[in-house]
Amino acid sequence: MRNKGLKRDGWWFVGGYLLWLGYLLNSGYEVIYGDAGTYWELAYRFFHGHAFSLLAYNDRMRGYAYPLLNVPGAVLAAVLPCAPATAAKVLGAGYAALAFTVVGPRLWQALTGMLKRPSWPQTVVFGVLGFGFWRDYFNFPLSDFPALLALAAGLLALYRLPGWRGHLLAGVGLALAVNIRPIYLASVPFFMVLVLVLPTPLKAGHWRYRGLGLVLGLGLTLLPQALINYRHFRTPTPFVLAESPKYGTRNLYLEKLIWGLHHQKYETAVEANGAVGQLLFLDPAGLALIEREHLSLHSTYRAYARALLHHPADFAGLYARRLFNGLDVQYPTPYVRKAAASTIGLALINYTIWFLVLLYVTTGACGVVRRDQWVVLAVWLAPVVAVLPMSMECRFVLPLHLLAYALLAFGWPAAWRLSLLSFNTRLRLGIAYLGFVLLCLALSSATQANLESAPRLLT
Repeated sequence: MRNKGLKRDGWWFVGGYLLWLGYLLNSGYEVIYGDAGTYWELAYRFFHGHAFSLLAYNDRMRGYAYPLLNVPGAVLAAVLPCAPATAAKVLGAGYAALAFTVVGPRLWQALTGMLKRPSWPQTVVFGVLGFGFWRDYFNFPLSDFPALLALAAGLLALYRLPGWRGHLLAGVGLALAVNIRPIYLASVPFFMVLVLVLPTPLKAGHWRYRGLGLVLGLGLTLLPQALINYRHFRTPTPFVLAESPKYGTRNLYLEKLIWGLHHQKYETAVEANGAVGQLLFLDPAGLALIEREHLSLHSTYRAYARALLHHPADFAGLYARRLFNGLDVQYPTPYVRKAAASTIGLALINYTIWFLVLLYVTTGACGVVRRDQWVVLAVWLAPVVAVLPMSMECRFVLPLHLLAYALLAFGWPAAWRLSLLSFNTRLRLGIAYLGFVLLCLALSSATQANLESAPRLLT
């Protein structure tokens, strides 16, 4: 039975991979920009001449795992006559196919206890939603999807392989997520709680062996980072240092907390000549807080916490705006080529999705939620909470977006049809939907009006 399931997943992956690769190769992006270019170049730090060495990697800001995953692409670009951007697309198609045809559906099946993986129409809907909003992210070697895939794979291993081997793989997945994007450290304590509350069959073995497997998976995956840090920086920590003396960054998260007071949203634009620029949407309230509390990039966590205690209502509004901005997808790409173009169509589809998700959640369609499912939700969304104080990019709240697509694609009740509703019910839903969309448009327009260079219009 398991072999049959693996074979089916294999066919799904191959089909999804070919479709994604076909799109990416014709997407029009021929250059790797910005942070994506940095990740790609970091793959070459494992080499001295033609010799590969894991401990040759020496970057303070980013962990070793994702540049290591890009090494096959870098080798492909060096061996074959293809551009780095093409090699990156070959890898990106793999991440997309894994996320939307295998890992996403299988994780939903594992968490909900379904006997079979979601049906092919449900899987197609999930993939179409991912394609509609995130398709051009896979042109570039960015860390967001690989990190989330690693976390999802770790959760899947816990549920599908309840013995010590599953816990070993779960530890590997969790450690990879943390190394690729350190913000996933926020998930670690909840992941540990999940290991304790997860119902396991008797054949899974003693909890001590399962715990040993988890620790072993974490340790083996984080050990290279500890060795790299000690060899190059004399700091034997297994975690990414997230600092850059060259650019004056002492602590990346602390710096982003301060920048988060300046900007409520951030996009990256690509000019016609290939130059990369910033679309910074200012936050007047945040700027006022900076001035009133005398905050700067050299401020400490204590200074930030003091400001938070002095102005809790202002900070609550600030975080709420960033949450909305993170959910307000305006472009299906991290590198915007036509920043002034109308985005009203994609925005309206996005608002419709969030209205349906709110309808799903508030009407109790999800049924009774088990204790372990609540903990999984905390594991999944903890990084989202941790990024709310930052200058927001939509990709920072990717876990919340994918959760929404899964709820609609896999969890939508088959009995929910408009044709079965009374006229009054449909009228109330229509009025609520119209009010929700108008509210979202107003909030989005308020953000676009604060674009630093000049106000931007949605239409």
